[in-house]
Amino acid sequence: MTARHPDPTWWTRETFEGVPLDHLLQKHDLGAIFRFLRSRGFSRHVIAAMAGLSETRIRAISHGTQRVTAYEVLTRVADGLHVPRELMGLSHHRQPPPSGPTTELDLAHQLLQAASTGVSQDLVTAWNDRVDQLGRATRSESPDVLADQLVSGTVQLAPLINDHRIPARHRLDLRHNTARIAGLTALTLLKTGDRHRSEHWFATAHQLTAESTSPQLQSWIDAQHAYAAFYHADIASALTLAERARARGTGVGAALAAALLARAHAAVGDHRAALSALDAAIEQTDRLDPTEAIRSAFGYDHAQLAFHRGNTLTALGLHTMARQEHQRALTLYPADDYLDRTLIELDHAESLIHSGEPTHALHMVTAVIRSLTTQRSAGLITDRFGRVLYLVPAAARSHTAYREASQLLRERTTAGARL
Repeated sequence: MTARHPDPTWWTRETFEGVPLDHLLQKHDLGAIFRFLRSRGFSRHVIAAMAGLSETRIRAISHGTQRVTAYEVLTRVADGLHVPRELMGLSHHRQPPPSGPTTELDLAHQLLQAASTGVSQDLVTAWNDRVDQLGRATRSESPDVLADQLVSGTVQLAPLINDHRIPARHRLDLRHNTARIAGLTALTLLKTGDRHRSEHWFATAHQLTAESTSPQLQSWIDAQHAYAAFYHADIASALTLAERARARGTGVGAALAAALLARAHAAVGDHRAALSALDAAIEQTDRLDPTEAIRSAFGYDHAQLAFHRGNTLTALGLHTMARQEHQRALTLYPADDYLDRTLIELDHAESLIHSGEPTHALHMVTAVIRSLTTQRSAGLITDRFGRVLYLVPAAARSHTAYREASQLLRERTTAGARL
């Protein structure tokens, strides 16, 4: 039976592939360390739990496609695997990053230290600011990078929301932010294509908001979960969740929900309901406070509305109007918002195919996908790319453009599975 924790004596006595483990630790070769643990019977899931990393990242590090250089991550892994820090050249005192914003692990460390003496409002406010920052980061950062930060933040925060040494008003704020991070984690894992873990985090977010006094937060979680259901072709669940989000009131969640209702109704060919929901989405978006109409996972703006409107019109077969909306959306979106811009381009390609221009569409999407790294195109984008190619008529599948696009899809699907 495999031990629950590594034997601490391994790090100074054992070897892996002919190299002493302490030499591998000195070089911070965590890929070899993780492979050694696998050889000793530890599953990837268990290693991930001990190291405080996602299974996706454990796999990437083990395969050599990623390396860990961040001090906070190295110390977390060392402590989780019971590796003496001195073997990795790490200090026993927490060492903050030399520059840049405070990480959620820094803040969690402060909260854990403060739990026995009381938590200040300043620390709670810092958490709120950090979660806002993570919400903005989801619009431009690769989801595989963000996922680890978000999971770590949630795991560190969760025990504190029931710690009665912390004043009740602060525990409520911590619960609110833990729910927000859980929702962001679910959304981020959705983008990577990890549906199982995404659903787990949505369930966590729903549980955390069950006792919330914020209908806006409940609405936002419901709306984001509706989008997850929509992207996995579960239209019935998407409609149910979106209707519940919209019924909870106004704000970002209601605007997101109205736009999703339009897309879901369009997907099943209900023109009247789709166009009615689009009108509601426009009205809800126009009502948003300037603090809500922001470029963040916690916001909704006219760029997103144009994207969702274009998607709805594409599904309804109104291709001339759809292409105009695609162009408008691309004009409104900043260049670094790669995910939504790529999805808009794929919607545009679908509209071109239905309009009798499959070769043009294939050249366009091939160029767009090639411009993205494997990490960025994995998951949601590759799935959508595959659905666009499925729409190419048989007469166009003998063309070089289709063969090239199909080969690219196979390459990205294979590469994505290795991440």
